[in-house]
Amino acid sequence: ESLGKDCGLRAVGERVMGVLGGGGYAERVVVSERETIGVPEGMAMEAAGAVPEVFMTAWDALFRQAGLRSGEVVLIHAVGSGVGTAGLQLARTIGALTIGTSRTREKLWRAKQMGLDEGVLVGDEGDWAQQVADRLDGQRVDVVLDLVGATYLEGNLQILASGARWMMVGVPSGSTGLVDLRQLMVRRASLIGTVLRARPPEEKAVLAREFERTIMPLFASGRLAPVLDRVFPASEAAEAHRYVEGNNSFGTIVLSWEGMGSR
Repeated sequence: ESLGKDCGLRAVGERVMGVLGGGGYAERVVVSERETIGVPEGMAMEAAGAVPEVFMTAWDALFRQAGLRSGEVVLIHAVGSGVGTAGLQLARTIGALTIGTSRTREKLWRAKQMGLDEGVLVGDEGDWAQQVADRLDGQRVDVVLDLVGATYLEGNLQILASGARWMMVGVPSGSTGLVDLRQLMVRRASLIGTVLRARPPEEKAVLAREFERTIMPLFASGRLAPVLDRVFPASEAAEAHRYVEGNNSFGTIVLSWEGMGSR
């Protein structure tokens, strides 16, 4: 809508997206231009809203920090979530073997349609780690994208390969648990915690610039696509939260200000 003094990266009227540290439920926000990412031509703004938070989180965790490589095995917990579906697509672009967990058969089926190699249904008995081991037939997991937290700690330890990288990204099941450090030591594995929103502005600016240069072309070519479950008007934000809490969503939920004077 407008530019500050000495800004030269963007033009007035240019469509942009990005990650905010907070205050995103607003018609207008002020951000550093270096933290913005251009929206590709032809991509709807609602679809663009389903890109930065989840794809930047997954890309940074899997590649910039975990160093996921072609041919490695990546385990994605909550594969039907926003970050989970983003991680699945990104892992497939380099030829990694993808395994995903979910508590919902429908979400696993939809993830399989997106190219998930192996889906594991998590039941109340908590035997998912053995299911993963059975599917791998002796192979182990090189990278874990953990979007669940405490209740999966023991299972993750059971399936780590030597030199594995375990990325802790979300903790909806709890943030406190016991970890057998000896197993981490024997496997020479790394347990890495990460966040995106709380990073200093300069770190987020560097991340945004690199993401726009290296990842956004994959959206233009069709190799990546935002997974948009539903768009709610901003006036129905409370209903959007209830929908998320119901664990029915696949991918990302977006609020839209269209028709309210801005987006």
